[in-house]
Amino acid sequence: MLKKIILAAGVLCGAARSLSAAEMPADIAVLLDKQNVEWDVPGPSAREAMPVGNGDIALNVWVEENGDLLFYIGKTDAWSEDVKASNGLLNLGEVRVSLSPSQLPAGAAFRQILKLSDSEILVQEGAGTTLRVWVDANHPVIRVEVSSQTPLTVSAALRVWRTEKRGRVSADVIVPSGNRVTWYHRNGADSDPQSANFTFGATISGDKMSARDAQTLATNLPVRSQLISINVLTLPAASADEWLAALDKQVATISALNLEQTRKEHQAWWRQFWGRSWIFVDGDETAGAVTQGYILQRFITACAGRGAYPIKFNGSIFTVDYPALPDGKDEEGNPKTKAVTADHRDWGGMYWFQNTRPMYWARLAAGDFDMMLPLFKMYHGQLAGNSVITKEYYGHGGTYFAETAPFWGGMRKWDADAPADWTGHYFCPILELSMMMLDYYDYTADAQFAKELLIPVAASGLRFYYEHFPRDAQGRLLLDPCNSIEMYWKVRNPSPDLAGLDAVSARLLALPENLTTSADRQLWQKLRRELPPLPVGVKNGKQLLLPYEGEQT
Repeated sequence: MLKKIILAAGVLCGAARSLSAAEMPADIAVLLDKQNVEWDVPGPSAREAMPVGNGDIALNVWVEENGDLLFYIGKTDAWSEDVKASNGLLNLGEVRVSLSPSQLPAGAAFRQILKLSDSEILVQEGAGTTLRVWVDANHPVIRVEVSSQTPLTVSAALRVWRTEKRGRVSADVIVPSGNRVTWYHRNGADSDPQSANFTFGATISGDKMSARDAQTLATNLPVRSQLISINVLTLPAASADEWLAALDKQVATISALNLEQTRKEHQAWWRQFWGRSWIFVDGDETAGAVTQGYILQRFITACAGRGAYPIKFNGSIFTVDYPALPDGKDEEGNPKTKAVTADHRDWGGMYWFQNTRPMYWARLAAGDFDMMLPLFKMYHGQLAGNSVITKEYYGHGGTYFAETAPFWGGMRKWDADAPADWTGHYFCPILELSMMMLDYYDYTADAQFAKELLIPVAASGLRFYYEHFPRDAQGRLLLDPCNSIEMYWKVRNPSPDLAGLDAVSARLLALPENLTTSADRQLWQKLRRELPPLPVGVKNGKQLLLPYEGEQT
């Protein structure tokens, strides 16, 4: 039984504002801490990892039974040579932090805690050793802090699995760099043009640590405390040397910062994030599960939602390796498996709009507006290229977004003679995105956003529909052929598209006139006059909304 809901939001329509840490009631902070995830046994593998991140860089963190701490490093713009493939968005690598002697002998106490309020993972091994892992909310650096009551030798070792070219994806490069471990992946000659020259990787460093080999750092002497920093960088560089120079500059800049000050600023960012809005449901186990599920999903979204590109629906930047991933059945009907690396993701590196949108609608209500912008900017960036293709294919203006496309967009030709397909004659993602952007404007009243992102996207979508489809005998717009979502293929006047056209055009016309042009407004008004009614039918004496015109009930 659900007894009570505590719900608040730090946003008002037309005036977005986050609550400060001081404004957030103390009992809310206490309730949030109760949702921390805590384990009392180590991993032992990446399949039992905890997530943490800063919005662009994310880690899967786990501890092996010997006490070694490991993590994969994911990044939102680590696009490979073959973006559309199952390894289109890569992990950067794996880092292993070892303590010698081990602080986790058989029977020793162990705790691993995901501290949500500060976005950090705390590992406690034995009587007096802790490892603290966090990704700075304001800088592209990973921090691992080791503290022990007894002197230890601390090492940090890199593992890469892209040691040779496989398919179109080239091998990683490990750079001899003195007392740092540096590596990168640089897209080679087989790259998709849009990801050519993408270079991404990182460097591991630590005071009083020296290179044992090209992939391992270790403390020169046993220590009671040690900071390990991992600077991460993606750059569409003209050369590997350009990327290395940029990485050195980043390391120098971040090394000059005061660690405790950056920690305070990191914690302040997360406190203001949790202060934007909150939902806690009080009651039985179901209420507790609803609360924790909501909070953890919002957390993992924040860990990956502020990067150069939107959240990938199929694993975000938290993919891990699987030694035995289910892979269908053999000829005798027996289950098969395959071994995959942490780069693998089913359904590949493409964005599927219907799968991507669920992460984003809730962000508006939560006040997480900064996490909406990577989505809006990526699709806005597709307008120019898609408009050229639309003109070439169909001879008219405007454009749309394909249901399935890589980050740069593109589309196939779907004229009236093209065969039916799940996402073939499916044009309405641009309408739903326009509605999302209109909501964003209503919440934020951001006129610059409206002019630079919202209006270009929404106006292009309406123009596509207006010029792409013919008119019926009554002079009304005739959407034929047009899919009704993915369910009904090549049908007439699907309800989702008609409803979207009606809603988007009405809301655009309601915007302040100084945000729009008179030519656009005239087209939107013409479109509205020519829209047919939504298709309806009757079943058991009741009027029903139909998925498309002519659907039998």
